[in-house]
Amino acid sequence: MKKRIQSETHETVDWEHKPINALGGLRAIAVTTGGTTIDGLLEYHVEGTVDGVYVESLNFRNLPQYVIVSVKGGSNMLSKTLFKSVTVFAS
Repeated sequence: MKKRIQSETHETVDWEHKPINALGGLRAIAVTTGGTTIDGLLEYHVEGTVDGVYVESLNFRNLPQYVIVSVKGGSNMLSKTLFKSVTVFAS
């Protein structure tokens, strides 16, 4: 008797070039600089400063440190002080 094993494939997102607000709610897996793996949904946040600069960021629920950040609508950047890598999935 043959067993059929289903494999799941997950499409990843080019998070560096996609609008950061479109990444909120998507699943991501990140590896911290200490080697811990975090798997969860990304939450989108935007904050403005007094001088009109705004910062958009993504973090995991219940983890206040951002994973990905964009300043003044610029490119998306990984928070390299806390994370080694992040993979964002389309669904």
